[in-house]
Parts: sequence; C-alpha cells; structure tokens
Amino acid sequence: MGALRDSIGIREDRFFATVFLGAGLLYVTMLFVFGATAKAFVVTIDALKGSIPPTGLSSYGRHLTISLLTEYAPLPAPAHAPPPLTV
Repeated sequence: MGALRDSIGIREDRFFATVFLGAGLLYVTMLFVFGATAKAFVVTIDALKGSIPPTGLSSYGRHLTISLLTEYAPLPAPAHAPPPLTV
C-alpha cells in the first residue's frame, strides 16, 4: 500500500487516501477474523473428541471459514495477471 501511495505522490486526494487505507485495514481485519473463526472450530472439535459432536458442526465450520477467506478477504490479483477477457 505504501509503495502505491508513494508512486501517486502529490496527485493523491484525501478521499482516495481514506478509502484506500480503510480497505487495507478491513482486509487485514478480515484475515484476523478468519484465523479466529478457524481456530475456534478446531478447538471446539478437539474439546468434543470424547463425545459425539453435533451433526453438521464440522461441515458448518469448514463452510464458514472458507466463505470468510474467499468472499470477504479474497487474495488480491497478482500484478502480472492479464486483464479478464470481455466478450
């Protein structure tokens, strides 16, 4: 983020800077939420190892953590990727 802002330099307006910083902070926050959610489900499954876990608990946890990672905090596109084709 810093390299991109540095290359824009003086032409950067305050609104763009605010939105850019907010998006970066939101991305990092969602990565922490993903990690905490994944850890919570792993700890819950380990705690219920002696008993039968509720039906669908592991599939719900897997679906929730994958959704958080892929929908709310997707990986940024690489800089060398070509633009998508439009028809």
